[in-house]
Amino acid sequence: KVRKATDLVRSREPGLLVEGPIQYDAAVEPSVARTKMPDSLVAGHATVLIFPDLNTGNNTYKAVQRSAGAIAIGPVLQGLNKPV
Repeated sequence: KVRKATDLVRSREPGLLVEGPIQYDAAVEPSVARTKMPDSLVAGHATVLIFPDLNTGNNTYKAVQRSAGAIAIGPVLQGLNKPV
């Protein structure tokens, strides 16, 4: 799912920096990104994460929220052509 979605974005918006699939730690942590994906312009600096399904997204956001002591606000969905 992720590879197909990444290819679709690249074909529709070639100027957009997009990477996938990518593991969470490589997506957000520059030191990990340098090791796992040294040629990626996105790895270590990702600001938007898209998950292959609701369960994966929910588990990841809850793990990050709990481990970082963060307050979760949302969901916030914008710019979608169809209702979710």
